[in-house]
Amino acid sequence: MKKIISLIIIFFFIFPVISFSSDKTIVLKIKQAEKYVKQGKKDKALEYLNDAILLIKNSYPFGIKVVTFIDSENGFGKYVRTDNNVYTKGDTLRLYIEPVGYKIIKDGNYYKIKVSQDAKIVDSKGKTQFERKDWVIMDKSFITPSIPFYITNRISNIASLPSGEYTYEITINDLYAGKFYKKNIKFIIKK
Repeated sequence: MKKIISLIIIFFFIFPVISFSSDKTIVLKIKQAEKYVKQGKKDKALEYLNDAILLIKNSYPFGIKVVTFIDSENGFGKYVRTDNNVYTKGDTLRLYIEPVGYKIIKDGNYYKIKVSQDAKIVDSKGKTQFERKDWVIMDKSFITPSIPFYITNRISNIASLPSGEYTYEITINDLYAGKFYKKNIKFIIKK
């Protein structure tokens, strides 16, 4: 019961961010869920809340919320950011990425996402040093529409590249929506 009431409260904090054109449908679903909570019909309340979450998640702009070099990670939002972006011999480049606004589809009792990531490292002269299309593919099903996920990249012995400044080009592809989003992050290799 507390979980359902907490979800309803969260909606009232999220709702002001959503454009009013995304409708009264979300509000109606939340109110319907509240009605079912009061009647003690928790399963029905969760069904309506999940519908509202799906509408909210699918109206969020597609992009990358977080991209940072890390020393380590231990789950969603749990990472240790590296002190700098300079790498030397034997170093491993680790990158943490949180995509947002990807399309979620309802398939029966499941919610599905299909996102891929391309990676490209370019030197200061524009020459490609490393490139992978669909390097990471997330084709997952969940029982809830609230699907936060993250991607990590790891390149061992990054300093095998020549000394210099580099750009790590990240492309996140939303395969259900047919959209992509690019973001760059700079790093340096010193010998």
